[in-house]
Amino acid sequence: MWKHVVCASVVCLMASPHLAWGADNAPHETARLTYETGDTTGCPDETSFHNLVAARLGYDPFRADGQHAVSVSFRKERGKTRARAEVQRGGPAAGTREFTGEGCEPLAAALATTVAMALDPLHVSAPASEPPVPAPAPRAESLPTLPGEPAPAPPPQVVFVERRTSSPAPTRTSEPSEPVAFLGSVGGVASFALAPTMTLGGAMEVGFRYGVFSLSAEGRAEITPTTTRVDSGDRVNATVYSGALVPCLHFGSWLACGVGRVGAFQGRAPDVVHPSLGTSAFGSVGLRGGYMIPLTKVLSVRASVEGAVPLVRTTLVIDKDEVWTAPPVTAGLDFAFVVTLK
Repeated sequence: MWKHVVCASVVCLMASPHLAWGADNAPHETARLTYETGDTTGCPDETSFHNLVAARLGYDPFRADGQHAVSVSFRKERGKTRARAEVQRGGPAAGTREFTGEGCEPLAAALATTVAMALDPLHVSAPASEPPVPAPAPRAESLPTLPGEPAPAPPPQVVFVERRTSSPAPTRTSEPSEPVAFLGSVGGVASFALAPTMTLGGAMEVGFRYGVFSLSAEGRAEITPTTTRVDSGDRVNATVYSGALVPCLHFGSWLACGVGRVGAFQGRAPDVVHPSLGTSAFGSVGLRGGYMIPLTKVLSVRASVEGAVPLVRTTLVIDKDEVWTAPPVTAGLDFAFVVTLK
């Protein structure tokens, strides 16, 4: 029996130095420390925090060229002190731990233990005088205590949460602005009350469109297809040449335009000695409304109606007698093929 005890003792004595040698001769970890106390009071300074961590590791790990990075900060928040430690060991991910309490010194001691365990758990040995570390409540499946036996304090738990570097939010590229489109049209027109009888003619238009706005210049030539007999009994006809500036607003397929027109009015009386009744200035302002139906990507058809007020009311005179005067309001119809190029 004594022989077995002696052998066991020898084995223990031989094993103990090797275990001690493994802990004492393990390489020491080093770290760069960033330490901030902010607007808190009563917190240890950076040197004191060095000493707190060194007391747990048996050496001071903090160096200016340390391998790892440690960030410790204290700040006031709603009347309490919030202590935060962040440890980054060689990679982009970092572990963090926070404590909140009334006094700063217990929080600093808790952070010192947290940092020591994160940097070098093999050398950690908490001092006997260390204040209690805030810990989560014991779980429901903890073993029940015997009657009269004080409940054991839960061991401190240090949990490091890996903080992943979030990828930058995708940059929103602004959508390209709508290009200016060039447009042209050709079509037929019919006007009422512009001359002694209805006029028919053709129109051409060129312009541009940007977004919902367009601006075009238009040219027209209109003629009364037949002669008409006026109140004096004379037969008359007319030809009207005009140019217009047409700004429009587009609402989907609908459009609303203003029209400013100027031109020349020529009258004729084929039954008199001198058939030409002369040429007079013509002008009007009005409104136009229309609807466009796309046929292809560049070709559309447009139908519109127009109402206008003459700026100059033309009067036809035969032998010094006024035989016809333009009404105060005119109307017109327009049908055109429109080409739009972007």
